[in-house]
Amino acid sequence: IIPLLLTGKTPFELRKNLSVWGVEVQTDIARMAERSVKLNDLESFITIFNGDLKDAENPDFCIEAESQDLVLVNPPYMIPSKGRQSSNKVKMIARQEILCNLKDVLKSAEVLLKKDGRFVMIHRYERLDEILLEAEKTGFSEIEYTLVRPFENQEPSLVLVSALKKEKPEHQKPCKKEDLIIYSTQGEYTEEVKKIYGRE
Repeated sequence: IIPLLLTGKTPFELRKNLSVWGVEVQTDIARMAERSVKLNDLESFITIFNGDLKDAENPDFCIEAESQDLVLVNPPYMIPSKGRQSSNKVKMIARQEILCNLKDVLKSAEVLLKKDGRFVMIHRYERLDEILLEAEKTGFSEIEYTLVRPFENQEPSLVLVSALKKEKPEHQKPCKKEDLIIYSTQGEYTEEVKKIYGRE
C-alpha cells in the first residue's frame, strides 16, 4: 500500500518526475501489490519487484545502488523469539524478523540511497535505542525521531525515524521531534492526523 499512498500524496503536476519502486520478498504479496497498481492505473509511476532487500549490494538487484532520493520502510517489527507465533506464514514473515532484520534494512537503505538521500522508517517504540544505535553504525546522519502515541496520556507504541545519508557522516545526538498523537477522543483523530490523511 505504501507506493500507492506515496503516489497519491504527490501533487499531480509533480508526478511526471515520480518513479516509485516497491520491493516485496513474498511472491503472493508482490503479485497482490501489482494488481493494486494496475487497478489504480498507476503503472507509469509504480513498479513492484518480487525480491529480497538483502540483495541490494548485488549488481543484478532490481534497483541500482545509490540511485534513490528516498527509501521508506515498514519492516518486520518483532524479534522471532519475542513475537506472537502464528500458523500463517505470510503474516509471520511480515511481522517478525524471519527473512530480514533491522541491520539488513538499514544496510540495504544505505546502499540504495544517493548522497544526501533520506531514509524513513516506522518501527516499534520499544526498539528505539537499538534503531538509533544501528542507524549511526550504518553511517546515517541527522537522525530524527517522532514518538507515536494512541492518546496524549498513553505510552508511545510506534516511532517514526528519519535520517540522511551523508558523504561524511556526522556523529551528533539524534533529535527528538514533537510527539504524534493519533486520537483526541475515542474514534476521533487529532487535527495533525487529519492533516496527514488529507481530511482537514
